[in-house]
Amino acid sequence: MSARETSANIRATLASLDTGTLVKAWRAHGIKPEDLVPDERGTVGRPSLDTSLTHDALRSGELDALGDPDEGGVVQGAVIGSGGMGVVREGTQVVLRRAVAVKQVHPDASPERELRLAAFLREAWVSANLEHPNIIPVHALCSDRGDPLLVMKRVDGVSLRALLEDPELLQAYGGDPRDPLLFHLRVLTRVCRAVHFAHSQGVLHLDLKPDNVMVGRHGEVYLLDWGLATGFRADSAPFLPLARDVETVVGTPGYLSPEQAAGLGSVFAPETDIFLLGATLHRVVTGVAPNRGDTLVDTLQQAYECAPRAYAGSVPRELQAILQRAMARSLDERYGSAEELRLALEHFIEHRDVNDLLDESLRRLALLTDDLARPASDAESQHAMRRVENECRFGLDEALLRWPENPRAREAQHALARVSVRRALRAGDWRAAAAALERLPVPDMDLLDQVEAARDQEQAMARERAMLEDLGSHEDMLRYANVRSNVAAFVAVGWGIWFFVVGAVVRSGAFPLTYTALLTNVGLTWLIYGGVIWTVRRTLHATQIDRRVVWLLAVCFVGAGIVWLFAMLLGLPPMHAVALSSSVYVFFFIATATVIDRRLAFVAPLLAPAAMLPFVDVAHVFEWQGAYVLLGGNALSLIWRRDARLARAGQARHGTAR
Repeated sequence: MSARETSANIRATLASLDTGTLVKAWRAHGIKPEDLVPDERGTVGRPSLDTSLTHDALRSGELDALGDPDEGGVVQGAVIGSGGMGVVREGTQVVLRRAVAVKQVHPDASPERELRLAAFLREAWVSANLEHPNIIPVHALCSDRGDPLLVMKRVDGVSLRALLEDPELLQAYGGDPRDPLLFHLRVLTRVCRAVHFAHSQGVLHLDLKPDNVMVGRHGEVYLLDWGLATGFRADSAPFLPLARDVETVVGTPGYLSPEQAAGLGSVFAPETDIFLLGATLHRVVTGVAPNRGDTLVDTLQQAYECAPRAYAGSVPRELQAILQRAMARSLDERYGSAEELRLALEHFIEHRDVNDLLDESLRRLALLTDDLARPASDAESQHAMRRVENECRFGLDEALLRWPENPRAREAQHALARVSVRRALRAGDWRAAAAALERLPVPDMDLLDQVEAARDQEQAMARERAMLEDLGSHEDMLRYANVRSNVAAFVAVGWGIWFFVVGAVVRSGAFPLTYTALLTNVGLTWLIYGGVIWTVRRTLHATQIDRRVVWLLAVCFVGAGIVWLFAMLLGLPPMHAVALSSSVYVFFFIATATVIDRRLAFVAPLLAPAAMLPFVDVAHVFEWQGAYVLLGGNALSLIWRRDARLARAGQARHGTAR
């Protein structure tokens, strides 16, 4: 779009538009599109502002009272700047020996000269009444043969636009070409201060753009060109046109807010300038103005529609959020003040490094999320993703350490916890999933149910596996066979000898057999047996076979005691009671052959007839019982000793030892 696009070109463009465009809104408000011709600075609407007060001042001769610059001690020098409206010269206040800048309207005879003079005078009044560090001070207003001269502070500087376009110039003014954004953001925060101050005085700028921001060589920042300034409060300065009276498009098309593009001065507010600040920030971030069309009307149409902007991934998300809010189409959705926008920029600058770290962590989080959506990959890929997960967690922890109030980092941390839970569940590690779940401030019930289900499933499988292993171990005849063999031999020999000794003593008459002696014998047997079992409890209780042997033998001892007790109650002689207990011992060997080791089955038929002999030869009942205890017990010991040799041979083949 050319800044000198003519009214004829505009009319030609309008003819091609339908009635649903911005043009319809213009016509509804009496705006003539063909009058929207940008001036030499790319600004439209300057002549349309109410300049009645400034015209009155020009026509009344009020300016004739202004002193001559020479009389005021101001000496003009060389031209340092020139535009379509006027010229700026070097100047010196002689008495104060101070360098100044002297601005004057072009001394031509064009029909627009009076309008330029009126705009010039209004700008002088506005600037003089806005005393702020970021607004160039006005020293005096003089007259040169009836033309006003504005004497201002002289600033050795360039526009923000020039710095945006020339990296070498930026470096000369203290910026870092490798990181120009930081420099420009700091400039904008100071512009925000100037705008906020103007708003506090009831003044809107309405033409904020990089061209109207000057940066000095010593870091000074000034907001220039108050030629479109309007008042938005009832108590605004009387020399200001009121925003509510603006009935046309005003401002620079590339940066306009929707309400400016529509010429709706009645809704102009501080939020209008905030939009322009956002548009200037857009230019800083992207390198182009937000509104760009092939023609002026196209550009204004874009400004009016104000479609949401999409930014490259290289633009930090927090900065994107600032841009979107500042340039929201609705005034209510924009920042409430220029100060609020400034604080948002300061906040971004302060946490810029954190945002870079956060953006990288979010990129890793996206990789993890995408990986979850795919089938489980190979071990090497999963190892790489675990490294990504750890890096993401470290990055988020570091970001929150530096900026604890960062909501994006906190949300990302919670999202990572959920992803970690799902990854751990997919890997079958419910413990890691439970640990990740604890990082959520509020339990995710769906994930909690999944973790508990995985835990219950693993525990059930562990129980089943243990049961199967235990069952296999229990039914392994070779396991602890050596211990069983030794115990069987010890019990058989010890018990057999005991029977023979007791039999000899009883027959000699040295120790008469009584039920008291029998029951005492039962008690001693239980005590000795219990001691032996306790000594080797770990091995004898390790398998089901061993436990069966232990319990069968215990039942045998208890059974013998019960038989003797009933025999005593029936009044039978003690020797007959001992004979009756033979059936209990035979039962033990038959049960052992049935439920423990069928290889003992050949012994049971031999022992059964032997169990009848004590009833025939009651006098030698103890010897007969000792005989078949020795026979049966040692038969078991020999069978299990063979198992022990097989176990040792198997261990030798596998290179291990029990």
